[in-house]
Amino acid sequence: MQRYPLTHKSKNSISLSQIQTPVVGEGKVIRIDGNGYGHVIIQLEPNFDGDGCFMLWSVTENSTLNDDTNYLLTTRFLADVYQGLCEAIAEDSNKFASIKYVPFPYENTNIRIIGGSEHSIDSRPYSYRIAAYLALEQAMSKILGLELQEPRLKLKIEVDSPPDEPIIENPKYHHLQMSLRQKNWRVADDLTRRMIFELSGGEYYSPDDTYWLSLNWAMKIPGADLQEIDRLWTTYSRGHFGLSIQKQIFLECGGQLGDRSEQQVWECFGDCVGWRLSNQRWIWLEDAKFDLSAPKGHLPCLEWWGQGIKHDIMKLLLSSNL
Repeated sequence: MQRYPLTHKSKNSISLSQIQTPVVGEGKVIRIDGNGYGHVIIQLEPNFDGDGCFMLWSVTENSTLNDDTNYLLTTRFLADVYQGLCEAIAEDSNKFASIKYVPFPYENTNIRIIGGSEHSIDSRPYSYRIAAYLALEQAMSKILGLELQEPRLKLKIEVDSPPDEPIIENPKYHHLQMSLRQKNWRVADDLTRRMIFELSGGEYYSPDDTYWLSLNWAMKIPGADLQEIDRLWTTYSRGHFGLSIQKQIFLECGGQLGDRSEQQVWECFGDCVGWRLSNQRWIWLEDAKFDLSAPKGHLPCLEWWGQGIKHDIMKLLLSSNL
């Protein structure tokens, strides 16, 4: 097994006997803005070879500490975990702006990496440095029986994600999720349009950026995909945008079947979601508002997607479980 040497020197008067039994520590960093994810689980254990301190890599699917082996920590971030540990126990750790010193007064002690996880979108090398030191800090806090206070972390880290933050496994949704997380509503709207047309089997015509759609095209869109797209929109807009929101508003206006003859219903709906202007003209692309100041249900803006599109999609929504 490869061993990675850890050089350290205690900076304080803490004195402990040699560690005798393994101690586990876990560190996790999740930024709410989506710009960082890191998760590391370590085990402090005696080095019976008596030749110093080392980091050992032993992440396996068999560890009971791993919640989901599909997202298991890989050696992709090995160097970052090692760097985080080195900075945490370095004598001159004050020179590192975001890593505080963790007392590590042992000789012949190994830090074994036994678990952790990765996020398909948000994992960042820097986050694994932070997660590694947090894991070491937790393990040492258990040993010392106190919270380590000196010096405090200089970088503010968001450690809690929104309770409804979606974990999206299918990579075809990742671009849409990233755009919505970053509040890039214009890009998200266009991505949603393309995705819905492609899911229906539409044929793309590049010169004028249009899709040729077959009869009853909208009804061919799988319900699971429709729900995933809506879940992303409603989550990141906090219920302000989304297909299910549009369905709800349409029903409140008296719509039932999405029949094109229901002129008054559509006019009520258009006024509510901001697709109809004060002069009773239906909006074009340049009239759409791609921010949260837009009326509830304004996005995705089906009105500019093409003639009759909104009617077909509303018919689909009314027959779906959204």
